[in-house]
Parts: sequence; structure tokens; C-alpha cells
Amino acid sequence: GANDMGHIILSAFAVLSIVAEMGFGAAALGKRFRLFSLVTLATVLVFGALTGVLSPNVAAGEPTPWMGFVERVSYGTWLLWMSVLAIILLRTPSAPNVKHDTHQLGETASTS
Repeated sequence: GANDMGHIILSAFAVLSIVAEMGFGAAALGKRFRLFSLVTLATVLVFGALTGVLSPNVAAGEPTPWMGFVERVSYGTWLLWMSVLAIILLRTPSAPNVKHDTHQLGETASTS
């Protein structure tokens, strides 16, 4: 139905977004992170595909053993990748020519 089509469209968009973010991250952050990203992406795509294979059983009202586990592996692997990315970015020093906005919330910039 319409709900199924919406879910399919949003899922396709989510997968494209995940592939893009992992691709950009892998390209930007060195060989080790690139390898980690490729392994993570392969895991996300394989387990995501398995979820897709199992999903017709949900609509048919049939048992779906392991589907929740398979979905969580796919999603959890992506969350792990984002956590590793965040740690790497937090540990990477800023570029010397980048000026950070040091204003506190609610303050206005002075024009002196």
C-alpha cells in the first residue's frame, strides 16, 4: 500500500545517505579509517539486504525469526561507525587558520 511505498522510499534515501556519508568519511580520514568504513559499509549493506529479504514475511503475517537481530546489526554497525568518526574528529586538532566562533549562547557580537 501507500505506507509500504513510503517506507521503501525513505529506506532507499536512508541507504543512499549512509553510503554517501561513509564514502566522504572514508575519503577524508586516512587508510585505516577507509578500511574500517569499507568493512562497516559491507556489513550494513549485507544485513540491510537480509532485512529486505525477510521483510515480506512481516506483511504476510508469517514468523520472522532473526529479523530483529539482523536489523539491529545493520543499524548498530552504522551507529558504531558514527561513534568512531566522532571520536576521530574530536581527537583531530583544528586547522591553524580556522577561527572558531567563541560567542556564548545569547551574546551578540560587538561592533567595536
